[in-house]
Amino acid sequence: MRIGEVAVFSPPGNEKEIFIKSICDSIESANEKICFGRFQINEELSLHLYGISVDKDETSISWDMLSSKILGYVFIFRWKDDNSLDTIKDVLDYFAENYTAPIIVLASVDDKSDIPLPEKFYGPGGLSIDRNIRFHFCQITDPVSSKKIVVNIIDILLENMQ
Repeated sequence: MRIGEVAVFSPPGNEKEIFIKSICDSIESANEKICFGRFQINEELSLHLYGISVDKDETSISWDMLSSKILGYVFIFRWKDDNSLDTIKDVLDYFAENYTAPIIVLASVDDKSDIPLPEKFYGPGGLSIDRNIRFHFCQITDPVSSKKIVVNIIDILLENMQ
């Protein structure tokens, strides 16, 4: 059996767990900082999703140990909460600078029809987007929307192989 691993980061709260639950059959284990879900794709392939809450001043986790086998990273923030993006941005920047695995920056929204883009988002100090970093809006409670994010990670990996 082959196992693919995806790390899902979010500010403190339940976004990571909601996202993982919408993809996986169940959450195998969870506490306030970490959760784990397993998605059986077929008899030979399984996807493990590790949800991790990050605080603005997070320095205690050994990111190198976590990153050795990760296929990709998902960073979730609440679209209408300015502090939510600020909370994950330092960790996001660290991964973008130090690892080559695909990164999906995911803006969690309730309704995709009304999504104004704040200047803070694309101005100085905003998100850096490059070939390995993609930005998406997602309704994390919707399994179809959430599974598309995992497909995007695979797409980036395939693009990088060519």
